[in-house]
Amino acid sequence: MLCPIDGRELQLTHREGIELDYCPECRGIWFDRGELDKIVERSKEQLRSRESSDRGGDRPTARHDGSNAPSKKKKASSFLSDLLEFG
Repeated sequence: MLCPIDGRELQLTHREGIELDYCPECRGIWFDRGELDKIVERSKEQLRSRESSDRGGDRPTARHDGSNAPSKKKKASSFLSDLLEFG
């Protein structure tokens, strides 16, 4: 299949059980029927999971330095960023 933007051959990859057609030149991504619905549903599931795990996490906790200041959490990677990373 050719890229509708620049006419190059699209590459096929499978990520997280989802098939993606992408152009290595313009970095455009095309989804087959139903693939976008899968992505939206998984993103919603991840958001619900994070919201439920964050409940109760607003309380200050004692840090190693003895202060009660909230610690900075490392931002977890999202399903979408993992899916669309073509580095």
